[in-house]
Amino acid sequence: MNLERLSFGAAAMRRSVSLAALMAVLALSATCAGGAAASLGIGSPAGEPRVDSTFVQNVANGGGTFEQPGGVTFDVANDEVVVANTGLGRIEFFGRDGLPHGFFVHRVTGQDGAERDGLPKHVAIDGKGRLLVVDALASYIDICDFRGTSLGHIQLPAPDSIGPGGPGPLAVAPDGRIVVASRNKLGGVWVLGPDGSPLAHWGVAGNAPGQLRAIAGVAVAPNGEIAVTCVMTELGVQVFDAGGKYLRGFGVHDIGPGRFSVPNGIIITPDSRYWVSDMMRHNVQVFDPAGKLLGALGGGEGPGAMLYPSALASDGKGMFAFVETGGKLLRLMWIR
Repeated sequence: MNLERLSFGAAAMRRSVSLAALMAVLALSATCAGGAAASLGIGSPAGEPRVDSTFVQNVANGGGTFEQPGGVTFDVANDEVVVANTGLGRIEFFGRDGLPHGFFVHRVTGQDGAERDGLPKHVAIDGKGRLLVVDALASYIDICDFRGTSLGHIQLPAPDSIGPGGPGPLAVAPDGRIVVASRNKLGGVWVLGPDGSPLAHWGVAGNAPGQLRAIAGVAVAPNGEIAVTCVMTELGVQVFDAGGKYLRGFGVHDIGPGRFSVPNGIIITPDSRYWVSDMMRHNVQVFDPAGKLLGALGGGEGPGAMLYPSALASDGKGMFAFVETGGKLLRLMWIR
């Protein structure tokens, strides 16, 4: 283990924080999002998102920066937020208060057998509390512990084992199943068991409802349905059962509320609300399971504004994390 990649602190912290990182906390921008909540309408019907507060971290571990962050997730068991800081090749850890906890450089093994610094793009925590990392330079899902040690790989079967294929966005279901999209533009979804063994593979390439192309995000609903966001299909969000049967979709690619330009990240909270980030609209729109628009976050200027959001996550208890490639930051929000 290269100790330059990760420093270790007291057991309570699990990772040491450099003086520079501690000083960087002074640069945090913590704002009350009352204005944003007012814009959503506090007196609105139940189900519309209501922002309680916002906390912005614009400095990464060690005084570094967020460079094209591609993924974010919650490690609920350890009260941490995990960020794939893609441009720096790092996996970064933060407390729920935004305090940096440390990082490691994600290393990958290429098809030539050589090890090199990677470009981690998507992250998730599996049912055993292990970190799953999808790296743009690797054809497999890396299973890591919190120190960055690789515990093994999940290799997708053909056609996603080599070439333009490979794993893309992923999500872990409440029962431990792993849902991962194909990286290539043709579109395809794998449903894996908790041990990584293939259970199902489905997806018809195309742009029409029920078809997939250029998948940007996946999420699993409390009832087991799988939602998929695509950049190049008629509907931005499409919902399938676990076996791949198309159920419904919503959000055409067009101007106006409830529609999308470049939908990317998606999560579904325990209350069955669908949260979808849109990189070009600089916002996150919230829907009920039928596709009815409940409200939106971000956009515009001032508290709560977003700049090219790339991924989002929730702890399931009202805390949300967003990473932004344009704003180069991690945004923590408490939302009802």
